[in-house]
Amino acid sequence: MSAADQKRNRSRISAAIFWVALLGVVLVAFAIKHRQAGRKAVPNSITQAALTASNRPAGPAPAARAETERVTARSERFPPLKPSLPASTAPPQSVGSSPIARQLLTGLTQINSAGGVTPQKAEELKRSFKQLTEQGNAAVPAIREYLERLQDIDLDAIGAGKRVGYASVRIGLLDVLGQIGGPEALAALHQTLQTTADPSEIAVLARNLDALAPGQYRAEALDAAREALAQAATGQLGRRDVGPLFSLLQTYGDGTVVPDLEKALPQWGFYATLALAGLPDGAGIPALIHGVQDLELGGSGRDNFRLQILAQFAAQYPEAGTALIDQARLNQIPDWAWRRIATGLAGDQYQLTNPLQNVEPSAMSKPGLKTYHIEKGNQNFFSTPFSEDPSGEQLGQRLDLIDRLLAATSSSAATEALRSARVIVLAKTSSR
Repeated sequence: MSAADQKRNRSRISAAIFWVALLGVVLVAFAIKHRQAGRKAVPNSITQAALTASNRPAGPAPAARAETERVTARSERFPPLKPSLPASTAPPQSVGSSPIARQLLTGLTQINSAGGVTPQKAEELKRSFKQLTEQGNAAVPAIREYLERLQDIDLDAIGAGKRVGYASVRIGLLDVLGQIGGPEALAALHQTLQTTADPSEIAVLARNLDALAPGQYRAEALDAAREALAQAATGQLGRRDVGPLFSLLQTYGDGTVVPDLEKALPQWGFYATLALAGLPDGAGIPALIHGVQDLELGGSGRDNFRLQILAQFAAQYPEAGTALIDQARLNQIPDWAWRRIATGLAGDQYQLTNPLQNVEPSAMSKPGLKTYHIEKGNQNFFSTPFSEDPSGEQLGQRLDLIDRLLAATSSSAATEALRSARVIVLAKTSSR
């Protein structure tokens, strides 16, 4: 082989090595990008300390300094699931948004909370959300770009949430998009559903998407809830309240979500039990019945709440009452559980707080309403008095079940609890 041929061969080999190496770099970069894109994230929540820090002197120019510190001052309670945008990223210019919309959004996302948020400032923020809604489609690009930044301001944490009407700026902006409606707002909501892992945001997104396009995004919302719940189970969501995810599974789910709820029972027993009981057409009742029939759970106290909820729903689903009677005949209900069963029949009626339903604030301050917090799993729910609104048919069904339970057991604890429940139901029947 001549020297010229050898030189050409070496050139070909070098070129081949270069292109193979370049292809490898491209494939690695694509794999990394694809893996990051598939991971849903929790927005960085900006707390009181972070907002106060933005007022410190020195450093970059004021606007840049505030944005820098907002990106780096992450809430310890709500750790992000992926890094935020670079600290040097400037506020979005929002091509397509009106100058007024950009100005309103700047005011909402650069709050000076030094000394706390005054009632006047809270009213100003509330008014800004309303004015942003009035901008219509001209506000959508700016809102979408802010949501893409995975940044947030926790309005509850700075004492402004109740006055403004939103727990956070992002929740408020999602509600604004829902009110604006139209294809652009719908697309922005859908895009956010694909990226967020925040339970409250997923519930608000599901509600707004379903209002704008009924039924179209329910399956996707259920998948988002499942993914977020899986992240929460491994501690990736910190102490965030996952109640909205259970409300979503209950409201939009069917028998297909029962395995998800059963899997969640050990970690979120109250949430999962209430969601199973509240599934449409009683789809979750068989799972609850199986739970109280499991001999490994019998008498341990872990099925305590399930017995109570089965009793609460027995008038609606007769198979729940039949299961309680069977357990009573088999003497599988411990004495301590009868008081809870009596409560389910004629006492406080437990429910999940459901952000998928627009509830008037006054509805959550009724006489007799009680709220509950369970430290394990950070579970929060409420109850209303039994006497509120049972139908005549339900009252009759409850009385019949009480009598059948009395006939099925010889326990003195059962007799005492059930007779007390019977007096309450009978009094309600007489007052109709």
